[in-house]
Amino acid sequence: MYVLVDGGFFVSRLARNWAPKGRFRRWMNKVERGRMNPGHFYQKARKSLYGELNYLSMRIKQAGYAKAEIHIMFDGTEGRQARGKLYSQYKANRVPQSVEEYDAAEYSIRDSRQELRSVGMDPDNLRSGWNSHYDPAKEADDLIAEFVAANPDADIIIFTQDSDLYQLVSCNENLRFHNFTEEVNPIDAHGFSFDNYADWKALAGDTSDNIPGVFDLGPRKATQLVIEHGSLENIPMSVFNYYTCTRTSALLMSEMIKIYQEDNSITDATLKRKWGAAIMTLKEGNVVRMNQSKFEKLMTCEALSEDYFQKHSEKETIFDYRTIIKLPSPLYTKDI
Repeated sequence: MYVLVDGGFFVSRLARNWAPKGRFRRWMNKVERGRMNPGHFYQKARKSLYGELNYLSMRIKQAGYAKAEIHIMFDGTEGRQARGKLYSQYKANRVPQSVEEYDAAEYSIRDSRQELRSVGMDPDNLRSGWNSHYDPAKEADDLIAEFVAANPDADIIIFTQDSDLYQLVSCNENLRFHNFTEEVNPIDAHGFSFDNYADWKALAGDTSDNIPGVFDLGPRKATQLVIEHGSLENIPMSVFNYYTCTRTSALLMSEMIKIYQEDNSITDATLKRKWGAAIMTLKEGNVVRMNQSKFEKLMTCEALSEDYFQKHSEKETIFDYRTIIKLPSPLYTKDI
C-alpha cells in the first residue's frame, strides 16, 4: 500500500498563511513592530504547519492507509522548463506580478522545501517513515506518474487537487484519489477512456495551467470530438482552423456591409441572425477571429469575400499542449 502526496498541499498552505490576512503575515507584522519575538514567530509557524501535517495524517487514516508507505512529491525548481520549451506561457497565470517577462523555458520557481526549512521543518523528515521525492528538473506530477507507472498493480491512493493525475488510471486501474477533503472518483461523465484524457484537455484547455486549448471550442465540444474520433490524430483538420483579418480589411468590409445592408433594407437583427455576431463586429470596423464553422456561415453573405481573411491552423500547437498534459510525460521517457 502506498500513499502519494502532491507537495502542492504544502505550497497552498504556505501561500494561505503568507497571504495579507494570513496567520504568518499577521505574526510577522507583529515581529516587525516589535510586538512579537522572532523565536516566538517560528514556534507558532511550526505549530501551525504541524497542525496541517496532523490533518493530512488524519485524512490518510480515514482513507484506510494508516499503515501504508507515504511518499511526498515536491515540484522541482526548474520543473516547468521542459514543458516551457513547447509553450512559453505554461503556468504564466501563477507567476508573481513582479515578473515582467515570463518564459517558462527559463523560469525557476521557489523551492517549497526551502520555505519549510525556513520555519524549522525538515522536508525530508516531516514524519517518521515518510519519504520525500525531489528532482529539480521535474514537477511533482511527473514524480507521481513515474511511481505509479513503476507499480502498475499496487494499491495506491493519490492525495492531490490536480485532475490531470486522473489519467494515470490507464497505468493502474486500481488507483484511488483524494482531494485532501474527501475521496473522489475519477470515473466521470466524459464518456471516453482516460487514454484520451490529454487529447481532450489539449482541445478543451486548462485554465489552471494557462493552456487555452482550441480557439472557441470549450469542454463540451471537446468531449464530443474525443468520443467520436478518439485521439487528436483522428480529429478533422477543420477543428484546428481559425480565420482573422487585418484592421485595414475590417474597415473596408465595414463599408461594404453598410452599403449591402442599406441596399437590401436589412436590419442589424437580421444581419446577426443570418451571418452571426462576427458580421456586426466587422460592421463596426473591428477585427475578428472565427473558427471555421463561423467563418463558413459568414461567407454565405454575398457582400463579403474570402480574400479579406487569413487562414491559420492550431494543430501543431494543440499537439504540443497534449505533450505538456500527458502523464507519464513523453518528455521524460525514451519512447517520446
